[in-house]
Amino acid sequence: MGLNVVSRYRIEVLIVDDYGRQAGATGTDDDLGIAIATCEQYVLDIERQISKNFERFLYDLFVLKLNKKVFTNKEYNYTAIGSWFIEIADKQLIFDGNDCDLTFRHKEGDVWLNDISIKIAELTIKDIDELIEKL
Repeated sequence: MGLNVVSRYRIEVLIVDDYGRQAGATGTDDDLGIAIATCEQYVLDIERQISKNFERFLYDLFVLKLNKKVFTNKEYNYTAIGSWFIEIADKQLIFDGNDCDLTFRHKEGDVWLNDISIKIAELTIKDIDELIEKL
């Protein structure tokens, strides 16, 4: 992701992938976070439409955004329709490639309890950021 200061009050946010595709947004010093979130939402929407492996994109995105956390366990499973999970301490994020559900759950004792389940077609960057905060 690149940030370009155009003027004292205007900043451009640009994300370019390995294929040269670009998503961008502009903002000011005061709303830079909104510009970044807008740009990330564009990327999510584009990938959802064109990616041949959107499940892997989501897995990589979560691993990237969680880079400062210590993973207890994580796995992407190519043979299970792109299902994957990320575990941090007593919390998990699980993608079910069969149902296309992303589920956040926590552990109480020896039992895992589902807290949130989101259909991938409805997933937003705001949802992703909220899930990351929970992890």
